[in-house]
Amino acid sequence: MCRFLDMAKNQAALAQKISESLQPAFAGLGLELSQFTVENISLPDELTKVMDQRIGVQMAGNLGSYTQFETAQALGVAAANPGGAAGAGVGVGAGVAMGQAMMGAMSAGAGATGAAAAEKFCTSCGKPMARAAKFCPDCGVQQ
Repeated sequence: MCRFLDMAKNQAALAQKISESLQPAFAGLGLELSQFTVENISLPDELTKVMDQRIGVQMAGNLGSYTQFETAQALGVAAANPGGAAGAGVGVGAGVAMGQAMMGAMSAGAGATGAAAAEKFCTSCGKPMARAAKFCPDCGVQQ
């Protein structure tokens, strides 16, 4: 991912390198390549989707919140298709999810204690780590 971001950040330099490597081929055809521009660097759709999900997790900062967000989106999609089997279970699923959310809110209001309160998740590898940690003990990425 970092290499892609470096390429996107340095599009002009990339265009210059490509131009330099293409000039001999053009000269061999009796043509002159006077300008070459890289307008866009795009990734395959699958990789773009994975990067968007990873960015979403990092923005959420909390894997639990991200999971709740994804669940809410999935419920909306299933509810929009009332004729399908998923539509029939949306009411039950929404009730269960709401009950779990209410229980979580009540537990949080009472004051979270123990390991769950002392942990956060690494934004890079997703593994649990101490809330006060500045670096992930597994992958070493700064938090």
